[in-house]
Amino acid sequence: MGLFLVRATAVVALLILYFVRPELSDEGSLLRRWSRDNSGDTDSVTDSIISEHILRFTCEHGLSESESRLLQGMRTRPTMMPVTLLLHPGPVQREGKRFVRSVRQNTLIGALVTVAVIFPLVTGMAVEHPVMWLGAVINLAAFAAGANLVRHCMSDTSLVNLVLTGRGD
Repeated sequence: MGLFLVRATAVVALLILYFVRPELSDEGSLLRRWSRDNSGDTDSVTDSIISEHILRFTCEHGLSESESRLLQGMRTRPTMMPVTLLLHPGPVQREGKRFVRSVRQNTLIGALVTVAVIFPLVTGMAVEHPVMWLGAVINLAAFAAGANLVRHCMSDTSLVNLVLTGRGD
């Protein structure tokens, strides 16, 4: 049972790390800092990174030219920019004119459920085997990172649906 829990913890933590990886990049950090700045001022590097991520999101989801312009127009209000979806275009898919959760986001939610199920067991084992506390800490960190990503993805999905269709969720 202990070996199974160790393997499950490792697999789920690596899966969530894979999903969160773009947030940890230099570009992800730059976009997050830019979106928290209220002035909307950008330098050439930030501007090119924003354009690149908007273009990638547009290409991956097949947005029309007018829809792409609507996303580009959000650059003047950085706090409203859906940075999470620009960094992670995969957790959503297009159904008609609206964006909904994709298989990737459902997989991430499944990983969070797995962490919620195995965390009490790993913590219980850690009472007798102190080295298992590492597994409990890894589970906590993975759950926090994954839940934060899901929360931001859902919020950004609603925002993008509102901007592109004129109607919220």
